[in-house]
Amino acid sequence: MNRKAANLSLIGVILALILGMAFLSPLAQAAGDEDEDTAALYATIYTRAKCTDLEIQEGTGWFADSYEIEAADVTSDKTLENGLRKCEIEFGLEAADYPLGKEITFSVKKGFSQIGEAQKVKVAAGSDGTPEMRMTFKEKISARYDITMVDEAGKSLPGTAESFELPLYNSVSQKNETVTVRKDSAGHGFLKALAYDDSGKFAPSSLVPATQADLSSITLKDGGQKTPYSVQKVLAMGEGFQLVLKPLKLVDKTYHVTIKRPLEVLGESDTWKFNIGGKSDPQAEKQLSLPTASGDYSFDIQATGVPEGAKLSLPSLPQAYMYYGIAGQKFDPATNTLTVTLGKQVYILASNIESVKYDSFATDYAKPGFTLGLYNQQGKLIAKSTATKTAYDYPASLFKAVTPGEYTVRIEDAAPAFKKDYNLSLQYGVRLAENGRLTMRMLQSNSNHEEVWANPYGATDERFKDDARSRALIGYKTPLLLLVPKKPVFDKVIDQAKYPIGEDAKKAYASRGDLIDYQINAKIPGDHRLVVKYGKYVDMGFKDTATVIDKLDERLELVPDSLKVMEDGDLATDFEARYNPDTREIRLLDKAKTQVAEFDFLKAIKIPEARNLSIKFQVKLKKLGKQPIYNRIPDSETEIIPYLDLLVKKHWEGGLELLKDFDMRDYIDNFQVETWQGDNKIATEPVRKYLKADSFRQGEGKDFQFALEKLPKYTLADVEKKPEERVALTYKVTENLPAELAGKFEVSQVAQAEQNDGVNLVSFTNTFIPPTPPPTPPSTPPVTPPVTPPATPPVTPPGTPPATPPVPEEIVHTGSSSAALLGICALGVALGATVILRRRYR
Repeated sequence: MNRKAANLSLIGVILALILGMAFLSPLAQAAGDEDEDTAALYATIYTRAKCTDLEIQEGTGWFADSYEIEAADVTSDKTLENGLRKCEIEFGLEAADYPLGKEITFSVKKGFSQIGEAQKVKVAAGSDGTPEMRMTFKEKISARYDITMVDEAGKSLPGTAESFELPLYNSVSQKNETVTVRKDSAGHGFLKALAYDDSGKFAPSSLVPATQADLSSITLKDGGQKTPYSVQKVLAMGEGFQLVLKPLKLVDKTYHVTIKRPLEVLGESDTWKFNIGGKSDPQAEKQLSLPTASGDYSFDIQATGVPEGAKLSLPSLPQAYMYYGIAGQKFDPATNTLTVTLGKQVYILASNIESVKYDSFATDYAKPGFTLGLYNQQGKLIAKSTATKTAYDYPASLFKAVTPGEYTVRIEDAAPAFKKDYNLSLQYGVRLAENGRLTMRMLQSNSNHEEVWANPYGATDERFKDDARSRALIGYKTPLLLLVPKKPVFDKVIDQAKYPIGEDAKKAYASRGDLIDYQINAKIPGDHRLVVKYGKYVDMGFKDTATVIDKLDERLELVPDSLKVMEDGDLATDFEARYNPDTREIRLLDKAKTQVAEFDFLKAIKIPEARNLSIKFQVKLKKLGKQPIYNRIPDSETEIIPYLDLLVKKHWEGGLELLKDFDMRDYIDNFQVETWQGDNKIATEPVRKYLKADSFRQGEGKDFQFALEKLPKYTLADVEKKPEERVALTYKVTENLPAELAGKFEVSQVAQAEQNDGVNLVSFTNTFIPPTPPPTPPSTPPVTPPVTPPATPPVTPPGTPPATPPVPEEIVHTGSSSAALLGICALGVALGATVILRRRYR
C-alpha cells in the first residue's frame, strides 16, 4: 500500500471509531446509570442447608419481601469444621428503596423455618458512595448435656423424673444460669446453644456446677412408686453432669407466712399460690382478703406428705396486686417461716425535651433503650430497671419492687442516639412515702431556681387525688418522667501564641518564658435548666449543671487576673470561672437561672436559643523539658511543643597570634546546624538562622559563646501525626575552619544534653597545631647527569582523502502499522461495549 492509500484507510478507521462511540455512548451511559441506581446487599450465612435453598426476607409480617438466593448470588460457599456451610451472598436492589440511614429488619428462611436471629441493619454508604447493607446470620447449633443421677454411694438410681430446673454457673457471664432437664430416649439431659467463631470453631462449654444455688428436690418414678430426693451436690462428668441424690422423708408440715407491707397496699381478695420444694402444690394455695393497710399480715399453711426440709416460696404475687412486686423473701428452716416483703412497681419514662404539644408530652415521645439504676442515700445500687412497656404501650423502664425511702435514679445506659449529645450524668431524686405516694425532685417555675419535691410532672395537688387508690396509680398508670437535656459542648483552643501550628488552633511551639492565651469555647444548649409548664398539669424541669474542669500542667503558671468568662463580647453574668492553685484546676461555675417554656394543646414547647461562652485565660511557661504540654478537657485537647535550645561554647588552645585579626562575632558564620531525622540528614543551615538575640558573649582571649533557640522538635508533617508516630529531630552543630586557619587547628567537640534547665550544651575546643620545622639540607650537593637531546620525529606522508559517503535510499512508508494499531483499538472498544451491555444487578 502506498502513502495515499494508507492515509485514506486511516481516515476511514477514525470515522468508524467516531460513529461507533457515538452509537455506544448512550448504551454505556444507560449501563452506568443502572449501576448508579443499585444498592448492594451483602450477607454472610452460617447454615446446614445449601446456600441456594435459602431466601432472604426483608421486613416482618404479611408485607415482608423475600429474595430467593440463586447460584449467581453466591460469591463463596465453604464448609467449616463444625459441618456448617459459610455462604457469602451478594446481589443488587433498587437504590431508590434504600435511602442512607434507613433501618431495615432482615432474616433468613428455609421454607417456614428461620435460620439464626433476625438482624436490624442500617443502610450505609459504601466506599464508592453506593448504598449497601451488610449482615451476618448464624444458624443455632445445640449440644446435648447428659444428666445422670446416683445415690451417695455412687450407684445409679432407677426411675425417671419429670422435667425439673437445675441451676449451673456460667463462667462467661459469671452468673448462675438455670437449665431445664427433660427425659428423652437417650435418658435425662438438656440442650444448650453452642457459640462458634467465623471459622466454625466451637467455644468450650461455659457451664460448670454452681457453688451457691438452691437445689430443688427431685421425684423419681419407678413403676407406680414415687420417691423424692434432695440434690446433695452437682458434679461435672464428661460432657454432662452427675447429680448425687439423697432420699427424702415425707412429713406433714405447718408453714408460717408473714407478708410485710412497708408501704400502704390496696386491699384485694385473691388466691396466693406458693411453691413447696420449688414446685407448685395445691396444698399451698391460700385465698386471702387483705385490707388496705401497711404493716405485717401473717397466716399458716398446712401441708401433708411433703419432702422433709422442703422450703416454702412465693414465685409471684396474685394478679390483683398489679401495682406491687416482691421486694424480697426469706425462708427460715428452723421455724418453717417464710417472710415476703412487698414493694411498689414504678414505671419511668425518659425522653429529651422536644417541641411538642401537651397531647404528645411524656407519652408519644417517650424513648426506648434506657437502663436506669436505683441508688439509696448511701450511694449503693439497689436495683437496675427492666425494659418494658406501660399499660398504654409506651416504652418504659420498670423497677419491680421499690420500698419507702429517698432514692437517686441514674441513667446507666441509653440508646446510641442519646450517648453522644445528651447529659446522661444527671441524677434524679425519687421519694416513696409510707402511704404509697411518689414524688420527684425537680425545678419548677416558682421554685426560686432550686429543685423541690413535687408530684409527677410537677402537677398540682388538685391534679392528683390523695386517696389510697390514686396514690397506687402513681408510678403505674401515671409513670414518672425523666427529661434528658442536651449536654454542653466545650472546645479548648490556643487563642494566641507566638508560634502557632496549623489552622485548628490546637498546637503551638513555645520556649521558656513565653505567654500563651487559652480559650475554652462553650455552647450551652437551649434546654439548659428549662422548665416546661402547662396549667395545673405540668410544671417541671431538672437542674443540670454546665461545668468543665481544666487542670493545668505544672509547667504552666496562670497569669493573675487573666481568667474571665465572656458571653457575646461582655463579661458573663450567669457563669464564672475560678482557679484553685492547690489542685491547679480551672472550674466553670454555673449560676444560670431557670428558663420557662409554656405550652398547651395548641401551643408547642419553644426551646430557647443556645448560649455561647468563652472562658479565657493566659499562662506563662515556667519550663518545658523534653515532653510536650497537653491540656485536656473532655473531647478536646491542646498541645504545646517545646522548642529545643542550644548553648554553644568555643575555646582556643594556643595559636592566638593567628586569631588577632578575627572578630569572633563574625566568626560565628563558620558554624552550621545540621538537622537529622533518624539516620537522615534533612537540612544544613547557618547558625544565624536560630541565633538568640544578644546571646553572644566574649570570654577570655578569643573564647566566646552564643545561644541557639527555636529549633523545632518535629517536622511540620510529623506534628500532625499522633505523638507515638512522630520521629523527633536531632541537631548537630559543625564548624568549618576558614582557609587561613585550615590545618593549623585541630577541632574537637563535646555535646552534653539538658544542661541548665533543658538547654543542650555543645562545647568546641580548637587546639593549635605547631608548624613542622624545615628539613636539614645534605652536605654534598647532588651531581646532575647530562641531558640527551630528543630524537627527530618521523615525517607523516599526506593521507588520501576519504571517499564521499553513500546517500541512503528513501524508505517508502506504507502506513500499515498505524492502520493495524487503530484496528486493535476499534476491536477493544467493541469488546468493551459488549461488556458494558452485559452488566447486571449481580
